Amino acid sequence: MSTVDMLDKVQTDAPSSATDLLVSYVTDSTYESMGSSVLEAAVRPIVDTVGVILAGLGSEVGQGMTEYARKQTLGAQKGAWTPVKGVGVSAEVAACINGALAHSLDYDDTVLGAGHPSGVVLTALLAACDPALPANKTPLTGRKLLQAFTLGFDVHVKMARALGLKHYKHGWHTTSTAGAFAATAAVAHARGYDREKTAIALGMTASMISGIQRNFGTATKPLHSGLAARAGVMACDLSEVGYTASSNVFDGPRSVLDMYGLGEKDMSQFEKLGGTHAIVDPGVALKRFPACYTTHRAIQATLNLCNKHDLKPEQIKSVRGYTPVGALMYLVKHPPRTGLEGKFSVEYLVACAVQDRDVGLNSFSDGAVLRPGIKDLLKRIEVTEEEWCRPDDPQGLRSSPATGGFIEVHITTTDGTKLVEKVFSPEGSVEFPLTWDGLGQKFVDCAIFGGVNPKVAKEVFDALRNLQSVPDVHALLRKLIPEG
Repeated sequence: MSTVDMLDKVQTDAPSSATDLLVSYVTDSTYESMGSSVLEAAVRPIVDTVGVILAGLGSEVGQGMTEYARKQTLGAQKGAWTPVKGVGVSAEVAACINGALAHSLDYDDTVLGAGHPSGVVLTALLAACDPALPANKTPLTGRKLLQAFTLGFDVHVKMARALGLKHYKHGWHTTSTAGAFAATAAVAHARGYDREKTAIALGMTASMISGIQRNFGTATKPLHSGLAARAGVMACDLSEVGYTASSNVFDGPRSVLDMYGLGEKDMSQFEKLGGTHAIVDPGVALKRFPACYTTHRAIQATLNLCNKHDLKPEQIKSVRGYTPVGALMYLVKHPPRTGLEGKFSVEYLVACAVQDRDVGLNSFSDGAVLRPGIKDLLKRIEVTEEEWCRPDDPQGLRSSPATGGFIEVHITTTDGTKLVEKVFSPEGSVEFPLTWDGLGQKFVDCAIFGGVNPKVAKEVFDALRNLQSVPDVHALLRKLIPEG
């Protein structure tokens, strides 16, 4: 018997191991056990994610993914759904394309301290369960999608927390690392895998996780979401045909948590699976602005001041922003040179809020970033980290960059007036969620940006609001194809 086999045997014999808890959650959960309030809450992020996938078509990432899809196409009448016109691709490729599109504009939802679950989990499920593929005999109903998505969402958040804050601060992108396991869990659940197939699929996923923050501000950051979704599909497909892997990758020496937790793993998160659901607590933020979530409080504070006092750019002498320690760690584009870099420049986003009274999908073209008025404003804006912005955790040792404390924006006008705005939670946060009307407007705006007919988009949005009653999810999605 090999060393790995012996390790697996010892770990498998251990009572209530982390792997056992996760596998049991995947295989034993039912629609009823998840609870109606949890499933109802899951409808909003699913609908929101479909919208941001469409918007991704109009981005730089969307251009690359469109060309990639055309190179991978099996023919227009074959393959899994993507919103790319005239192509049909494998489930793996569809998961990768749609996952990247979902995260391409940083407009997808977020769970503070855990990343962006929906863009990974939903796109893996849509690809793996598409009835256009020979392996799938029946349509994916809204009820079945809700059940598997809700489970995968919970796995993503608790896996991210199990890996620990040090995992993220070390430079890993949790959306990609925790997300890959979440995608695998969701697909395994949707397909009704037994314990052995599920454990093997998770074991294979452990050798697929990746994603480094060094690529933030480039097209590869959203690709992390696509690669995580693809890993989930691929691992399940291989498990289904008898491919082998370790069946206990979360326990014992050299486990996933040992290697990626960097000494800060939290095994208790596995015991919480099946308890209070992550979609309810801590909840999910559906973004109001298509930019890195760490910037949203600064955007909101600036917009509040400009709207309240009807400020014009020429009236502003200076803008000072004060954020909690750690909030600027990844906002390093000074000044941004491209639209994509603009999403990671808090100074640029504050300038947009002043210049345009909004930060929207059209704020992130290269031309928008390089406008003379924006360049002039950037000279007057400074943002710094201050311990007093998060008194309960001044050094950010127990908090992710976007959690806790507040952001304060000070604007000094040309006549010497000093204006101050403090924001703890922005619009779109768990505390101030978007309304269904707001989500509907966002969905249609995303569709227009991606070239999809807005009337068709509104019809699909209205249908998706009643997701539990949808008999064939993909039949709806196939309507969402750009006209041009």
